Amino acid sequence: MKKVERITFLYHKYVHESLTTEELLEWIEIIQDPVNTTFLDNLLNDTLVELNPEEYAQNWKPAFNRFSETVGLERNRGAKVRLFRYWPFAAAVAALFVLFSTYFIWKQSAEQQVIVAELPKEDVAPGGYAAILRSADGTALNLSEQGELLVGQSGLEDGEGNLLNTGNSETIWRTIEVPKKGHYRLVLADGTQVWLNAASSLRFPLHFNEANRTVYLEGEAFFEVTKNKKQPFVVQSQDHAVKVLGTSFNISAYSKEHIQTTLVTGAVTVNTGDRQMDLQPGMQSDAFGSRLTRRVVDIESVTAWKDNRFVFVKEPLTDIMKKLERWYDVEFIIQKGSEELLARTFSGSLSRYSNLSETLDLFSYTELLNYSIKGRTVYLRK
Repeated sequence: MKKVERITFLYHKYVHESLTTEELLEWIEIIQDPVNTTFLDNLLNDTLVELNPEEYAQNWKPAFNRFSETVGLERNRGAKVRLFRYWPFAAAVAALFVLFSTYFIWKQSAEQQVIVAELPKEDVAPGGYAAILRSADGTALNLSEQGELLVGQSGLEDGEGNLLNTGNSETIWRTIEVPKKGHYRLVLADGTQVWLNAASSLRFPLHFNEANRTVYLEGEAFFEVTKNKKQPFVVQSQDHAVKVLGTSFNISAYSKEHIQTTLVTGAVTVNTGDRQMDLQPGMQSDAFGSRLTRRVVDIESVTAWKDNRFVFVKEPLTDIMKKLERWYDVEFIIQKGSEELLARTFSGSLSRYSNLSETLDLFSYTELLNYSIKGRTVYLRK
């Protein structure tokens, strides 16, 4: 399908609320790409000419409201927001129109006004590369400026091939700790690649034994395991173990939270307590206490953090808050009387390298919540 035909196809599916999860994410990327501005402008202009009030009430007003609730209204902080008088159905179509082509917000009003959006008084910068390497003898090495750690034949190396002094070489076990507001990449002795998310740690050997390849994880990591049928790869988290031969998968195993394993390619066997479960690509196991279940999930929303993106697909605010707390090293507080926010779900996509205010704007523009930042505390209210 040609690009213009694809955009038109998604455009009409969105209006009639029939987009799949994958199509919704594709649609968000399309409207955020300035290359598509002219074509989208023409689509909306044609709609404005042909539209009648009855059709607006049935399709376009709900579509505009859904868009606000789903991804929020994009606007440039500091830009002027102009309000014009329009007949009712044209006003909402104009509002939808500017979502695609400008950073202005149009609303129905009895009088023309100009409002200047205020910059937040406080903000928090995003995380970046940060990690500490610890050996069994207590030696600690700050890896914050490297971004990558490799287990080579001669020892541990940084991303530029420089050999690192990591303590007693006779002690084969090392632990890499990634703090809040950090992430890091590790290449193990067998070539397996590991991406560690914020507030995570991995205990690993400088070389694996002949029986298996075992590592110990706390927090979240994405693994691309080098295939070796004779030497299974095992990720141990508390009393939970994931066994593979060669595959790619994500594990989230933060303390006091559900342990979730999401399979991208290959096959894995999950063990927790006395229960065992096999997963196929696109499936996620969920372990909590003695309970072990599985379901089909949207893989991109689970693994996007590895590529430095946030992708939320109808995700509960409670789960979003945990992710943002770890990445920005902040604490969220729901103000009294706004507890109903915890039951809300949100969808959207943006870079993890955005400042905290930009990330929160994704939700506040839906008019479902408001926020204020004071130091490292974020207050949410409806």
